[in-house]
Amino acid sequence: MKTGMIGVAVGLLLSLPVTVLAQASAAPTSETYAITQSYRTFEEASDGSSGSSSGSDALLERVIARRVDGVELEYDLPMEAAPDDRARNWQFPARVLRRGGGQMQLLNTGQLEDRLAAWLKAANWDRSVSGRLIVTWNAFRIECDPQSIVEQLEEIDLSSQDLSDGALYVDVYARGAGRLTREEGNPGGTTFSAIIDVDPDKVRLGRAETDVAVGELMQDTTSLEIALRERSEEQISRSISVVWETDNAGVARKRTKTTAIETIRSDGTVETRTAVEVVERQRVHK
Repeated sequence: MKTGMIGVAVGLLLSLPVTVLAQASAAPTSETYAITQSYRTFEEASDGSSGSSSGSDALLERVIARRVDGVELEYDLPMEAAPDDRARNWQFPARVLRRGGGQMQLLNTGQLEDRLAAWLKAANWDRSVSGRLIVTWNAFRIECDPQSIVEQLEEIDLSSQDLSDGALYVDVYARGAGRLTREEGNPGGTTFSAIIDVDPDKVRLGRAETDVAVGELMQDTTSLEIALRERSEEQISRSISVVWETDNAGVARKRTKTTAIETIRSDGTVETRTAVEVVERQRVHK
């Protein structure tokens, strides 16, 4: 596994009778969706080295209510998640309000705070560990802010992108914005795609931040400034391509993003890295 249109929603909200709001909030629904996020990476260099990696995560999205100011959703781990997985993921279940522009507001902050406190107590930690990088089966930073889950959920939210011919598409590692092009030939819906050049400076910054994190694990206090200086001679190019697929109703069901980066290191070695990230959203029928 991006961060609004609040003014319009609030204006509409204030203009409606209380009875209408109550009816909208209480509207029954049984919509549940499975969201999967998977990735594959491939790397090779002119010196003969190569490597690859892959992985996936899954969440359940349940529609709680369709309100006049947005859709109330609950995100949780899959039903088959092991108790240990639930114990580690204190952020779930998370309940949010998704507004028309895709912006999300966390609704059950108190519950997340309680689960966070229990999680920290079980590990004999306090909030001072927030931001610390640790390694278990993977490397991750300890997060102690319930609001952090909002950014994660917005990243996998397929509904926030305007899917129309010519609509703007932006990416954190891209130079500027691209425009979506509608493609024909998808019998099950519509396909939109865009290609954008990567921004070398943004790529260098991301790599430098990773260098600092690795140094932290190795007990090497490398600063971001030093890491950026060491990356400054790298020549970086290539592109980011994204493909969106919708169903016959025009609802986004899949996003495939392919980031291809070519790097010429200071010693002349040419390295190519391709990362493919897929987010899919499918209705769960009970």
